[in-house]
Amino acid sequence: MEWFIYALRNTFNYQGRAKRAEFIWFILIYELSDWAIVLIAKLAFALRLIHLSDDLHILNSLLDILLLLPMSSVTVRRLHDLGYSGWWQSYLLTMNIVAMILTYLIPKHSLNAMLDTKFGTFWSLLLVIYFIQIFFLIFKRGQPFINRYGKQPDS
Repeated sequence: MEWFIYALRNTFNYQGRAKRAEFIWFILIYELSDWAIVLIAKLAFALRLIHLSDDLHILNSLLDILLLLPMSSVTVRRLHDLGYSGWWQSYLLTMNIVAMILTYLIPKHSLNAMLDTKFGTFWSLLLVIYFIQIFFLIFKRGQPFINRYGKQPDS
């Protein structure tokens, strides 16, 4: 939780480098909270608590929007730790924004119909690429020396 709060405090800091721990904990807490809210919303819907389900989906949307900048910042700093430009996160950021648009702005019945087509196959491929990039950022060691983005975060 400490690293998650640290990442939140550095929301507008796109300079320097982020340790793997900072990135991992931010992604882990973000995704677990996201999935928990969605799971509870689905359970509420199954129990016919439609208003609660709708409110939870709105809460989830707000969480996604609020954490977009901190996620962008920690991803840029993690890329810097690996010696890459922060612009490499463009794909990840674009995927997050497109997912938000598809999930929250398109009616559910239309979205389900779209996912059953070739678009769904294409979207699945994009998600696989997205997760490969996330795993790369999680597991690749940072450069153990001073690079053009600053000192090693451990030092």
